[in-house]
Parts: sequence; C-alpha cells; structure tokens
Amino acid sequence: MASPIANALAATLLLAAVSGAGELGLSFEALYASAYIWRGVELDSGRSLQPGVTLFWEASDKVGFDANVWWNLAQTEPEPGHEEALFERDLTLSGRLAPAEPWTLSVGWVDYRSPKAPRLPNGDRPRTREVFVEAGYAGKVATHAAKLSYDFGQYRGYYLDWTSTATVPLGEWLDLESSLHLGAAQGMGPNPSQPDECYYYDEDGVVDGSVGAALVTSLTPHLSLRISGVWVVRFDSDEAFGGKSKSTTWGGVTLAWSL
Repeated sequence: MASPIANALAATLLLAAVSGAGELGLSFEALYASAYIWRGVELDSGRSLQPGVTLFWEASDKVGFDANVWWNLAQTEPEPGHEEALFERDLTLSGRLAPAEPWTLSVGWVDYRSPKAPRLPNGDRPRTREVFVEAGYAGKVATHAAKLSYDFGQYRGYYLDWTSTATVPLGEWLDLESSLHLGAAQGMGPNPSQPDECYYYDEDGVVDGSVGAALVTSLTPHLSLRISGVWVVRFDSDEAFGGKSKSTTWGGVTLAWSL
C-alpha cells in the first residue's frame, strides 16, 4: 500500500500539471561507483550502479516540491545472493523554501527498502524511514548545508550532516568541485537490551567525515558528466560492519540529464 504522504504529493503534482500552475520538471542521474558507501559506512566494497529519477515542481521562485526514486544495483557477485541482498530502492519526498537569498530551507520524508534482501529475524525485509530538515547557505566562495535526519523505523536515531562545497571554473565547459563533509550520530549505536538489533555506529558523536573532488563538464545544455573521487574516514571503532578499515576511498562517474 502506498504511503499517504506519497499519495498526497502525487495528487499535488497532478493538480499542478492540470492547472498549469508553476513549472514541472524531470531529471535523471546515474552513478557508476567503485563502492557503495553511505554516511561513512561501507555497505558494499564492490562496484555499484546507482540511478535515480526526480520529478520536481517549482510552484514559484521561492517554493518547490520534489519526488525522487533511487536504486542501488550491485554490479559484482562475490558470493551467492550478493546482488539481491544489496538491491535497494529509496523514495524521497520533500518541499523547498527560499525565504531570502542566500538561504534555503527544506523538509522531507525518506523510505528505504531492500525488497530482495534476506528476511530479518521477525520475518520482515530490511526497511526503515526518516524525516529530515535541511538549511542551506550559498556563500561567495562555497555552499554550506546542514541536514538533521531522524530515523523512526529500524534504527531509531539522529544523524546530522554538514557539507561545504566549492566550485572553481576551469573553462567554459569544465568546473572543479571540492567538498568537505562531517557526520554526527546519536542513538544509532548498539542496543544492549537487543544485541541482535541492527545498528550503524558504535558510539554517539562525530562518526564520519570525507573529502571529495570532482571534474564536472556540460556535454549539452541538458546533459552533464561528473568524474569524482572521495576519501572517507570513520571516527568510531567501526565494529558495526565487521571492523573494516577506518578509512577508504571510492570513485565514480555520474551522468545527469534534466528537462
């Protein structure tokens, strides 16, 4: 059964299309990555294809709404069932507000699903949900964003993401983009009363960080190509996913199209 939130947004977008209010748009993005890393956690060390589709409605120059569907498709099979276990489908619904330049605000809801993964002890497939609020500031040198997410499903905890991104033009069709990220978590560690319960981090506080760089080129007015590399560091003991190395790197190629 579809979520009431998803139904409400779909009805809103349909009403916008029928009434002609605002502006509707569509974008597609596909990342081919050397690994699947999420908030500092290495979920898969193998190659991954991660496509996503976003339908957006610009109701005015200050208000907008987005509906995004994203997938993770494992491209390697180191053991039987690996590709199905790592198959993931996420749905994100959000609203955006630009109260005054250079500030932006957004709120949203995310549904994470792994419909082909092995069932949990309770018989369910892995699934969790989040709500989030995000504030962005576009400075002269860099763009800064702080995003607070609350997982009210499988993990039941908070994650705070701070990211700064700077872009340096290298030519008419080429930009150099650099980024710095820090992530902090609260309540997403192990539960002593339920030792078999899934968790992401071993302690509260600052848990991960990353430094990234990317070359971005516009192939056409609607099509762009990004080649990126990221160095990721874990600041907790990293026992949640088998005590892997506390630092790792990954690279990827992204093709993005918008209408």
